[in-house]
This record gives sequence, C-alpha cells and structure tokens, in this order.
Amino acid sequence: MTFWDIQLFSLTPSVIGNSNPLASVPVANLFDTNQYNQTNPDPDVTLQSNIGLSEYTNANFLSPDTMFTANFPYPDWNSIVEYDEVIDVNTGKTRTYLKKLGFAEGGYGESINHLAAGRWFYQYLPSSLKNKGLKLDKRVYSDYAQKLIPRAVGYSAGLLDYFFRGTLEITPPDQVAYSVTDGSQTPYNDNGNLHQQFTHIKAKVRNSTPDTIPGEEVQGCDQLQQNCILQAIARYKIIPDYMDDLSNYPPDGTTMQNIEFSYSVSGARYIDNLSSVTPQEYTFDFSANPIPAGITDLYLNIIFKGTLGNETDIAIAVGKKDLMEPTHQVFWNATDMFKLDGNLYTSDEIRNTPSLFDRVDLDNDLQINEVSEGEPYIDPYPMTFGIGYLSEPPSTGDTAYYSAITKVQEGRYIRLIALVDKPQDNYLVLEETDNIWGSTYFYGASPGVVNQEASGVWQTPTPVETFRYGLDIDGITQIPIRQHYSMAVFGCYPVEGTDPYGSLVCSYPESEAIPAELSPSLIDTVYFP
Repeated sequence: MTFWDIQLFSLTPSVIGNSNPLASVPVANLFDTNQYNQTNPDPDVTLQSNIGLSEYTNANFLSPDTMFTANFPYPDWNSIVEYDEVIDVNTGKTRTYLKKLGFAEGGYGESINHLAAGRWFYQYLPSSLKNKGLKLDKRVYSDYAQKLIPRAVGYSAGLLDYFFRGTLEITPPDQVAYSVTDGSQTPYNDNGNLHQQFTHIKAKVRNSTPDTIPGEEVQGCDQLQQNCILQAIARYKIIPDYMDDLSNYPPDGTTMQNIEFSYSVSGARYIDNLSSVTPQEYTFDFSANPIPAGITDLYLNIIFKGTLGNETDIAIAVGKKDLMEPTHQVFWNATDMFKLDGNLYTSDEIRNTPSLFDRVDLDNDLQINEVSEGEPYIDPYPMTFGIGYLSEPPSTGDTAYYSAITKVQEGRYIRLIALVDKPQDNYLVLEETDNIWGSTYFYGASPGVVNQEASGVWQTPTPVETFRYGLDIDGITQIPIRQHYSMAVFGCYPVEGTDPYGSLVCSYPESEAIPAELSPSLIDTVYFP
C-alpha cells in the first residue's frame, strides 16, 4: 500500500449556488458546473476549485471504457509521452506507461506520471488501435488516487457543508436572563411553579447562514402542514447528590468529566419566518422535560427545520450557545437588625439601652422612628422585591422587566436561580418597596457561574459565597447560607455612603447577625415565561 502526503482540496462554496439550467438542484454543481465542454481542458477551467468533479475527471483521467475515444477527446494523444519503467527490480522487467503532460509541461490540465499502462502487445499495435492495448494498473490507480482522493474529500465536505450550512445566532432575550426559576426548595410543583428546575427558556434567534450562496433566506412556513419549526435542546451533566442549598457545591471536576451528558428537549414551535437581519425572541417550553438546576456543562442548541434556499421542508439550521451554569442569587430583607454606629442590634436592644436609644432619638422627644423628622427607622418591616436583569451597566433610575416579584418578611431571604451567558457583569436591579420609605432601587453585577470542561480542562468553578447563617435542628450548629451572589437591604445610622447609582449603603457586619431561617421564602411570582 502506498501512503501519500495528501493536501486536502478546498472547494469554492459558491460553486453550489451557481445557476445550472440542466440541473436546478444546487448540489448538482458539485459534479457538473457546465464550464468544461470537452473543448477547453485549460487549467483556468479544469483545475479550478469551482469546477464540477465529473468535469475535472472527464478532462484529466481515463477509465477502462473511455481511453482515447471520440466521445471523450481529453486527455488526448498530443499531451502524452511514452516511457518504460522497471516494475520488477529482481528480474529487470519493464512496462510501458503513458505520462500525461500538464499545463506547465506543454500539455493540458493535470500532470499525471502514470496515466495508463501498456499491455505486453501495446508496442506492436498501429497508432489507430493503441488505445486497445492500454489498461489501468496499481501504479496508475495510485497516481489517480493521489489526485482524486483529496478532491473527492473536499467535494464531500462541500456537500456536507451545503446540507448543514444553515446556522442560527442565539442572543439573550429582552429579559436578558435566558431563564429564571424559584430556588426555594428541592424540586416540586406549587400552583404550577416548578422550583429548582427550568421549564422555559427565552432567546433571540437570527438566521446567520453565510450569504456566500444567494437565496439563503428562511422561507415562509405553513403551520397546518407542520413543516417549519424551531426546537431547543439543552445539553448538560447532572451533578451527583446535588444539594439545593449548595452545601456540596461545587462538584469535583474529575467526577464531572466522567459523567455522560443528559438532554432536555423543548416542545416544537411553528414559525412564519426567521429573519437574517433582526433577531426575533422565542420562548421554548421545557415543561414536559425540565432542565434541573443541579447541573454543569450547560449548552443550549436551537434547531430550525423547514425551507432554506432551495431545500423545501427538509433544510436544517443549527445554533449553539454556551450558557453559564445555573447561578444562585439571594436577596435579603435584613431589617431584623439595625446597624447603629458600626454594630448590629435588634430593635429591642436599641429600645432597652438608653445610650443606643438616645442615638436614634434625634429630636430628644423620647419618640423614635419619626421618619418625617429625619430619624432612622429601626424596627423590622416587610418589603416587596421586584427583581429584573439589565444588559448593560445601569444608569440612575434604570428599571427592568421584572423576572420575579414577591413579598419578603423581615429576616428572610429569597433564592432565584438564573441562566445567563456571561461569566461577569450580569447587571440586575432590585426595586424594594415598603410602607416606610416607598420605593428604592438597588443595582448590582452578578457573576454567571462557570462550572464545565473546556478543551479537556476543567475550568476553575465560580466560588460559592456565604451570607449569614442559620441553626441546624439541634439549635446549636451554625450552617452558612450559600449562594453565588447576594444583596441585602437593611437600615443603618449613620449612613456610610452611596453607591454609584445614588442608593444609600452601609457595610454589614454579618458576624454580629442573629441566626436566620435556613430555608428561603417562597416567591410569589416568577415571570417565566
């Protein structure tokens, strides 16, 4: 067997889209582009990367029944040189071969050292019958293969590229987060709200098929015939023994690398068209096959099946997005304690300690919590949180489409789990509304969790943070409350400063905080979809 240093052939993609009146199906151009007409074996035709495979072979090669016949004028005798070559070094036996001269040698097209082999009687035949004395032997086939295999591979790749040429661009929805779910407890169904799993994903989709081939737009779709659909597939690895409070997070990278992928498939949705200019937002329903929160290596694939260019009802276009892993975000109503002069106190401690009481009774009338008089409000109070996501750094007063709205009692927190596509700078807004101060906006930038393998290397996972703690069932053991990002709203005096968006801020000495309830509050409404 002979091995070659083969340089693969690269087909010009536009060849598939060239108009051919003899074969309206574009892929027919892979074989015949109607450029070679058996009179023009010139290299600027037959050796180009936009010529059909049959045209290339017709002009440059022989087959047992096309050896110098009238119906196949090329290769011709004018480009042929005869020579003898030793085929057995032990006996010195020789054989006559025909060499085809290429363009650089004064011939046409390809240069082929072994175009054909002469049989034993070849030399005795008259010129008009010499073609009857030729054959194709292993040396001929070896030379042919060295030329034809790279081109065949290139054309095969072109064929695959054509049928799978359709690409989709996936970008975040107007809501910015691809999905948000209640992370309050282990997965269960409460009034239709599924917790710790994602039942819907929103994304913007655009037809990004390269325009190197004309007419590649996605055509209109007939819903009655159900022949034009979008469908989403989530690909991920399930974390063994996942704990919903992140007490055993992050998982071990070696363990996760050996776990097979799992999949969740959305319901199919019919579409009228898919723009190549403006991304359109779609919601994909995974209710029948939810995506769990305890996963790593999350990828979102969206598939289009329908009409693309000349392929009616059968074309496939695929988009892929590497989403960050589920990100746990915790939001606190921390008014169960008040920060006074750098320390945390309960309201009862302040009321029952004269020196502390005097610090918040600013007008010395033995009355506190007089907000209208400029005094701080030290007592706990319920809050309503509205939480939304922003696509860029916020400006003062920016609001967002809220993904969750809920009432949170003092000393309690809620847990949201979000899917985003950036490891950093995922901006969000928390609108806090109460009966004391009205509405106040707080802004932050949450990470997106990275917890996956990339190019065979396990990426450094996003660390889990802690904020406050609760007590185990023994009433003694302290258990930290874990998340990837947290935000707490509480009162303090004096105020330590303002954030870049004008909100009053103070640091929180959480080591002084009283134990909190370990489990998060249930969320009233998660707006997904």
